[in-house]
Amino acid sequence: IAVDGKTLRRSHMRAGETSPLHMAGAFAPGAGLVLGQTKVDGKSNEIKALPALLELLDLRGAVAAADAMHAQRETAALIIGRGGHYVLALKANQGSLHKEAKEWLEDPEAAKEMLSCQQVDGGHGRTGTRTAMVSHDIAWLRDLHWWPDLAAIGKVEAVREAGGRTTTETRCYLMSRKLSPEELLTAVRSHWAIKNSLHWVPDVQMREDDLRNRTGPPRASPPSVASP
Repeated sequence: IAVDGKTLRRSHMRAGETSPLHMAGAFAPGAGLVLGQTKVDGKSNEIKALPALLELLDLRGAVAAADAMHAQRETAALIIGRGGHYVLALKANQGSLHKEAKEWLEDPEAAKEMLSCQQVDGGHGRTGTRTAMVSHDIAWLRDLHWWPDLAAIGKVEAVREAGGRTTTETRCYLMSRKLSPEELLTAVRSHWAIKNSLHWVPDVQMREDDLRNRTGPPRASPPSVASP
């Protein structure tokens, strides 16, 4: 299950200084099905809206993938409490936890004991190579940082070649289950699907970001009165 937020960019009101509408959604990429959505309160943010959405879902046996914004202990504990597992992107917003996990995953000696796999795909003049590495030997990290049911950490390096240019991006992840590298890649690509398969459709095909709907359906015009 991929969870992510989306902003309807032109739904703001400049006159009233009202922020645009923010949504938090849950998407099942394998079924192409939206499982639920909730509106983010105007004075809140996605971090606070996501727990309200997760409370509506039966997560038993499911893996919930989210970006680094939602790498919060409270969110992780809620996913576990609902019977699921999490794969959460890890960035600098988690300070020393991110630094120590990244250093471990990049250590050549530690890498000898890690599991890894590689996937290559391409099309439309592009080639993508994704390499996943997973470490289950993280008792030392759990001793330094308490995190709900933390079982493994991993990283995915994505190399993209297109138009004679090569770009590389590496992301780290926290996992509550000892996933294999192949399972980590599946979870990560499932999260990308909420942007590529779900958000792209209303944004590009339905031009949702151009809509100016803000407070409900437009008011009907007053009836015209015929001249005597």
